[in-house]
Amino acid sequence: MKVYKGTIMREFPAPNGLILEVSAGSGDVEIREHAEETVQIALSYEIRSWKPGAAELESELRANPPVKLVGKQLQIGPSPSRVSLDYRITVPMETAIQVRAGSGDLSLHSLSGHLEAALGSGDVDGKEIEGVISLKAGSGDISLAQSFGAFHIQTGSGDINGHSLRGNAELETGSGDVNLADFHGDLRAISGSGDIIAEGAVEEDSSWFVRTSSGDVQLILPKEAQFQLMLAADFGDFNCEFPFTVEEQGKGRLRGRVGEHPRAKVEIETASGDIRIRVR
Repeated sequence: MKVYKGTIMREFPAPNGLILEVSAGSGDVEIREHAEETVQIALSYEIRSWKPGAAELESELRANPPVKLVGKQLQIGPSPSRVSLDYRITVPMETAIQVRAGSGDLSLHSLSGHLEAALGSGDVDGKEIEGVISLKAGSGDISLAQSFGAFHIQTGSGDINGHSLRGNAELETGSGDVNLADFHGDLRAISGSGDIIAEGAVEEDSSWFVRTSSGDVQLILPKEAQFQLMLAADFGDFNCEFPFTVEEQGKGRLRGRVGEHPRAKVEIETASGDIRIRVR
């Protein structure tokens, strides 16, 4: 078997209002931002073939890599047949980014534009991202840290992990867990059969909605937190470490408050899991 490996480098000035579109198959994608008004692209390729013509395929790839700038749209990928590509891309600040990938991983660092990414079976790892952020994965995990904005995160069978997030978050996983630490903002977290653990601050006028069908729910909140609490559970135990005033109670339902003048709202639903609200 013939194996050809190498890296193709490209750099050019970026137009104002750049839109980056990446279409990747099974390769990994890394995107980061810098303060310069240029785009830097590194395509690492590997060609494995028993068939003749691999050398010619490499020559054609190096002469005409899948990189095309049309107006403000920079299109990268997909990889040609019989070629495996990994993508390393550096863009100017506030670049709008769209990524479609099959089975590779996606790494995102220090980005400040509109971001939309959809993966088949790869993992997503993001850090220091600001803006409107939409991340979807079929069977991979999604992790996000030190980021601010509006988060729309969805995965089929993977976990969702967040650390030091600020903003409004809509999180949904089919059979994975949701784990949040140091979260501030409005939260909507849903899991089909996984556990949900959220640690953060329920701030004044904020709203947290947490639902899981067959998993446990654990919220960890500061001791000074005040919030209205609504619970719905068919089976499972409930434990609250805060002084709690019950206002209404029925079969599988409970409504009350923590604090004298709560303005935040916390709503928890689970079919067969335990609910625990802890003091941090």
